[in-house]
Amino acid sequence: MSIHSPKQAFTWAIEMGWIPREEEPLWRQIIEDRNLTTHTYREALAATVAARILETHANAFANLLERMKTANT
Repeated sequence: MSIHSPKQAFTWAIEMGWIPREEEPLWRQIIEDRNLTTHTYREALAATVAARILETHANAFANLLERMKTANT
């Protein structure tokens, strides 16, 4: 499979079972936050996204990593 975007990677991770379907809204928010902050210079938006990263996104990535490790053993 050829993956050329974060959205394609997200879809592939769901297909692989690394991201459960019930977490799909969270991962859509992660992608949206990534897109919002790629070229932002708005401090309030950056602060909001930074808070989400600390509160939910970092944990989602840690869980994803554990699922990937388990799948490859």
